[in-house]
Amino acid sequence: MTGITKTTEYKKFIREIKSRIQTSQIKAAVKVNVELLRLYWDIAQLIVGKQKQSAWGDGLIAAVSKDLTREFPGMKGFSPTNLKYMRNWYLFYVNENSSQLVGKIETHTNRPQVVDDLRKNDFSPVISTIFQIPWGHNREIITNRI
Repeated sequence: MTGITKTTEYKKFIREIKSRIQTSQIKAAVKVNVELLRLYWDIAQLIVGKQKQSAWGDGLIAAVSKDLTREFPGMKGFSPTNLKYMRNWYLFYVNENSSQLVGKIETHTNRPQVVDDLRKNDFSPVISTIFQIPWGHNREIITNRI
């Protein structure tokens, strides 16, 4: 065995395996991020919908935070602050006031207005692009907009 580990061929073989492992780890992290953002988008959509049809206001966010934290004690991200970020992030891309910003995103010539795709929640190419951005960066985009 010691003779194998010292050969150039074996070291090259190990580097290739290591490279594949690292590539797989990166792909997995990206997929986890996408799924987390899809979850955040769905939660935000539900909160916005419920706030529109009821008079609960921000009291809803506090209650949801408390209940989700109790139901999923090992999971982070359900603080009232983060739930507000989720709601604001969702509204940032869906709100009619953001149509100017979203409309600047390059689209195919025959595609309808991007904001319409966002309202459908069909995970269009624009949404897919948003989901590629880490959550921390998404928060920065919506809080430091010009």
